Amino acid sequence: MDDFERWPFAPVDNLPESFQNRWWAECFLPTPAYETLQNQPHWAVIVGGVGCGKSILLRALKQAKNPADIILDLSAADSPRQGAGSETSLFQDIMTLAAREFSYRFSDEPLLLEKISSTQREYVRWLIEKFMGRRPYLVFLDGLDAGARKIMEAVDFIELYATQTETLDVQGQITELCNLGKSLGSQNILVLVDTVSYASKEQLVKLLDYLGWLEPMHHRGFAVIVAISQTLFEIYKLDALMRGRVKIISVETSPQGTYAVVGKRLLAATADKVQTLEQIADKKLLDSLGKMIELEFGALSPGPLVNLTELLLDLNQRGEKLDEQHFERVRERFYLKYLPLRLHAQPQRLGVWRGHRFIPLDAGVYELLQRLAKSGVESWGGKGGNEYLHTLASRLRKAIEPDPKNPFYLQNRRNEGYWLEGLAEKQPR
Repeated sequence: MDDFERWPFAPVDNLPESFQNRWWAECFLPTPAYETLQNQPHWAVIVGGVGCGKSILLRALKQAKNPADIILDLSAADSPRQGAGSETSLFQDIMTLAAREFSYRFSDEPLLLEKISSTQREYVRWLIEKFMGRRPYLVFLDGLDAGARKIMEAVDFIELYATQTETLDVQGQITELCNLGKSLGSQNILVLVDTVSYASKEQLVKLLDYLGWLEPMHHRGFAVIVAISQTLFEIYKLDALMRGRVKIISVETSPQGTYAVVGKRLLAATADKVQTLEQIADKKLLDSLGKMIELEFGALSPGPLVNLTELLLDLNQRGEKLDEQHFERVRERFYLKYLPLRLHAQPQRLGVWRGHRFIPLDAGVYELLQRLAKSGVESWGGKGGNEYLHTLASRLRKAIEPDPKNPFYLQNRRNEGYWLEGLAEKQPR
């Protein structure tokens, strides 16, 4: 179809506000997991397969919360976690985001600084300068009006808490954070953490550290909601690690629920003209594509089927049903667009992420992949010559291609060489 709307398939946070409101009204399908999360006062871990809707649940919580509440979204693109190494802890990331949030609030409403106590003003200065830095604190002062700036200039910097690891220090910081929020009219502080499947080892270690040490961060009005894949949950045995101290919420998927999600997106995208996939593709093609998704993701999950739906609408330009002859074309476009390649180089673990799936590679094959990612085209096998290059390319294809006999990630042309398609825009340095 050439006249369908694309906003129902876009990440909701990337849409203009008017379309975000439409997306939540027309595309979001509440689930039992969502109802449970709305009444969760403390820590909770959302567990489910890739594409089951964990990230959407976090966004839905953010959307539904009281506007007065403080949302610290460690899943956002500009949050401290993005690109953070092992030198900071999850708690430090939370406090850095809290410092940024409160600096924005006081900059927007400087009179609030007059309403809080002198103890809280000491905490505000410490919070901003400690976690954002001396220069950002001075810039914060410059943005205040004369009266508010005079009040804060009279506040000396005191090292209120020496660590972000000792139990009493952590408890004290969270207590003061919550008290400050309440003074500004916020009864709750909600922290959202979305752990992607291809998170670095350092990010996972950071998360695991705090999932295993939770008592100091329990406080009335302070809740942390973490989304993590079922695979990572099982690999790191998080159930045993948390020992019942955290509410574990499983996101279950079913074909019926998945098709209900797809139906809402279709109705929104086509102005109620199309409600089911059977209207744009025949049963044989849909069965083949369904098996492809189940093989890749382990279940017929909403996320990948929604992505597939957009591709099918794209290919259905003439309004005629797509048939089995379109399978290879749809599969190629699906993998290249939604399961891009991300190189992964860490000691004793060389490989590549294909979407959510990690594929280990030996050193020679990884070196070829790395050269292709950097140079674009590879036509010479080094000391081993072209025969060696072809051998490495064959091994790389067997590793990364869903069907090595019909490759689309690793392409080649006679007398021109090999090149990669479907590389993620951001690659690790």
